[in-house]
Amino acid sequence: MPEDNGKDEYIPLRKLINEAFVRDVILFTLMYLLVLSQSWCNFLLLLFPIITFSFSIFFRIISANKWRYVINDSLIEFYPLGIEKRNANRFSFISFFLLTLLFWIGAESIYHPQLIDMYFHYFKILFILIYTFGFFWIFTDAWKNYKIIINAYTISKSENEEQSISKKDLQKLVNSSLSIKTFKKVSIINTCIFILVNLINIAIEFLLKSNIIVGISYYLPGTGIEGSNPVILSIFIFFSMIISPACSIISIKLLYRDILNFNEEEFKLCLNQLPSDLKENILSQLEKLGKKFGRISKEE
Repeated sequence: MPEDNGKDEYIPLRKLINEAFVRDVILFTLMYLLVLSQSWCNFLLLLFPIITFSFSIFFRIISANKWRYVINDSLIEFYPLGIEKRNANRFSFISFFLLTLLFWIGAESIYHPQLIDMYFHYFKILFILIYTFGFFWIFTDAWKNYKIIINAYTISKSENEEQSISKKDLQKLVNSSLSIKTFKKVSIINTCIFILVNLINIAIEFLLKSNIIVGISYYLPGTGIEGSNPVILSIFIFFSMIISPACSIISIKLLYRDILNFNEEEFKLCLNQLPSDLKENILSQLEKLGKKFGRISKEE
């Protein structure tokens, strides 16, 4: 690992991205342009994959640049936001799935407009289900993925061989994982939001189909072909687009705070038992991991 990792205050954009980032951006852009080529007049539904892909980019950038701060994976396991690469892959999959559904319904509105009135209600149910599932999916394994483990090797040297290392003892400085209370709170909130949003959406679609309530007109690429009419969307779709990302952001913040809530005094006590050169090396690296570690480093 290069010695100057993370020393630059400002990192050039070209160093923030990796092959997976470029691959996802190119693939998403191509698929999005393919959908746009169908001449969508209203971009409301096209905002959904943009939102999920934005979350994917967020986690992808963090995952791609973690090596700048974590020198040795065997010593530092720093996952206060879960496994970022896995979360990025999940959101990318959801984004591509949503774009595929949009392209499919756009093509159906052009080539089989008579089927839209019959099946568009089911499409909206599936579309919202997939969209909200992405924000629920990243917390399904939060219990084992959100953690901070910091180890150090205490080195004892042989008396017979000058400056030769004879033994390395692994000492755990920090072992912070989610508390049961926080995990249950986040799990219950996100599960309830996921189920409630989709149940409300199904009920509203049933009411729209039965003409019990009214909605807003939405023009698909093929609207007007063979006399086809605009489809109807409910105002609830705006709520469903916002509530899942908002709850996910709040949940991630709660998990992040819980992970960083470790015993500082115990950490300092363990740290002070290390050799001075090893202690300084660990503090210099921990200072890059966040404000809390930076504050501890300065105090030391």
